Amino acid sequence: MKEITWELAGVILLVFFLAGSGYALALIIGRLLWKDTSIVTTFVFVGGMRNIALGVIVATTYFPAKVAMPVVFGILFQQVLASLFSKVIEKHQVNYIAKYESY
Repeated sequence: MKEITWELAGVILLVFFLAGSGYALALIIGRLLWKDTSIVTTFVFVGGMRNIALGVIVATTYFPAKVAMPVVFGILFQQVLASLFSKVIEKHQVNYIAKYESY
């Protein structure tokens, strides 16, 4: 595939949404269930990071190359989102410490 079509753009947006929703939902659930910021941090990265390398192997072995594209985009987005959510978690930790450990 040499051109970005509307179909490909839609797939890219959907994959980005799915990758981001894993981190976001894990952050929301982690904040609701635990107060310890180290547990919340662990929960966010466990919920957001996925081992999707196997998806590339299965997609390229048994299907046309076009099928592997969403998996590759997922890998790319996963790394960028991990970096962004680490900054969000750092802010959460600073706010938590300022709010609860000042008493």
